[in-house]
Amino acid sequence: MMRLFGLLLALVLGGCATAPSPRPDVAALRQLPGIRGAISVDPAATQQDVDLATTGMRATARYFRKRLGVVLRQPIEIRLRTPEQCQPDSKATGNATATKLCVWVGSPTWARLKTKPIDAIALAAHEHVHNFQGQLGCLPSDKREYRWFTEGMAVYLSWRALIDAKLATDADFQDWRTRYAVGGPPLLSLGAYAARVPGDRAYDLSAQAVAELARHIGDQALIDFCRTARIDWRAAFAAVFDEPVEQFIARFDRANQLPEAPAEPVPVPPFHMLPDASRPLVSPMDEVPSNPVDAQAAAYAAMRPAIERRLTELGFVLE
Repeated sequence: MMRLFGLLLALVLGGCATAPSPRPDVAALRQLPGIRGAISVDPAATQQDVDLATTGMRATARYFRKRLGVVLRQPIEIRLRTPEQCQPDSKATGNATATKLCVWVGSPTWARLKTKPIDAIALAAHEHVHNFQGQLGCLPSDKREYRWFTEGMAVYLSWRALIDAKLATDADFQDWRTRYAVGGPPLLSLGAYAARVPGDRAYDLSAQAVAELARHIGDQALIDFCRTARIDWRAAFAAVFDEPVEQFIARFDRANQLPEAPAEPVPVPPFHMLPDASRPLVSPMDEVPSNPVDAQAAAYAAMRPAIERRLTELGFVLE
């Protein structure tokens, strides 16, 4: 009996000493050229899934590095998940934080996006903008009530990046808006999207707002706001964009006839201009040619000393 007990004990202890086998459904992390991070891909994901997601991320990383002088300080962990969602009980196709990015490539939405590849590429590019926002410091928390800015900036800069990389054209962007920016609840005041942006129409409206902020002084202003938002985002907004956020929202609402927007989906118009703009903004890409030494960059360079002065007076430090 003792001999049998000893044999059983040895088997049990031996089983406990055995190293656990890796999860069979998740591949090991591997480095990606052109992206500061590593990726793990569930075996059920296809090579097309990988190519579409990484193409969008590379375009975003290139734009931030080449046009805005920004690189990620910390590497990110990228996961392409199927069949599990990125987050339990969440139907979101993608999500990102400062150091993580996930695309649920097993979702019905991703399957639909893949039928027009630029749409899937744009989703990954959008999520990678959130990585940069997180590391710069402007992903909202409970105390930062500007979700419209975060999502609008992600739409705006992701498409800017795709066009700059010659992966898409402005016509592609307008086509995307026509197909996607018609769903969701009736539009409200821009300020109503402080904590949540529900539906593609609200995303499109948010992108219009960010495009308007960047139109006169360039995309670098968005980066300066991100770098200072974590301290006092309202003061940072006023210093960088030269008007309080409440005043900007009121002007934007009046220009876009909000919150009286029609409840039923309608053909998406071009981006609207604000009352003091010289001409309508056709798209967020309209005013910035590929040449980095352009009118926007020159305008922002001329204005930046005054912006830096205002930020310094408020106790902000631009890196």
